[in-house]
Amino acid sequence: MLNRGSQILAAWCLVNCLPGIASLIFILTGRHAPGLRMRFSAADVTGIEPSALATVDGLAVIANTLIAVYCVSAFFIVWNALRKGQQWALWVLMAGTASVQVAGYAADMAYFFGQNLLVLNISSLWLVVGFSFCVRDLKKRPVQTQAFTFAK
Repeated sequence: MLNRGSQILAAWCLVNCLPGIASLIFILTGRHAPGLRMRFSAADVTGIEPSALATVDGLAVIANTLIAVYCVSAFFIVWNALRKGQQWALWVLMAGTASVQVAGYAADMAYFFGQNLLVLNISSLWLVVGFSFCVRDLKKRPVQTQAFTFAK
């Protein structure tokens, strides 16, 4: 079992799911996407055309739903596969979380002028620590091979 690394990664999944869910609740209670408040003042938001606001809110619902679903899916991969030492789960999670982190950095730099860099750096460090423990523990384990036979 890969206890320490999988616990760190499982915690990352749960913590990163919270902003997506909170943003969905925020929007579904009749307020506009939280990203608008990061980019524009309240006066600027009231001046935006209602159809444009609806489009931004709709895109925010889609994006935050995908964030929450990814984090929940990653949690189950960590808990049901990686924790049991299945190496495929490590590579899938590394590729997926790297994609998410790169997209987060790109979006932050392009649209929010680096306002979220500290949070992104902490998130990236959290992942590096979790994956480092998992890699270390996987290297310690003997390679498990299963004899393959043809049944008659």
